[in-house]
Amino acid sequence: MPNNLMLVKEVILLGQATPVAALMAIFSKTFKKNYLFSTTVVGLTTLCSLVTIPIFMGVAQWFWKL
Repeated sequence: MPNNLMLVKEVILLGQATPVAALMAIFSKTFKKNYLFSTTVVGLTTLCSLVTIPIFMGVAQWFWKL
């Protein structure tokens, strides 16, 4: 993408670095699947995103300025 679309690139990258949707846990409970596992996955990905989002954005900012 051209550099004048930097905001678009950042939004797309941010969407890729965010945790899985909490709706997954709701659906697994609704359809009588293993909802404890899905809530664990949602929680773990949320905790991991506290580290991965700043790293992804920092690396992307550095890479796109080259």
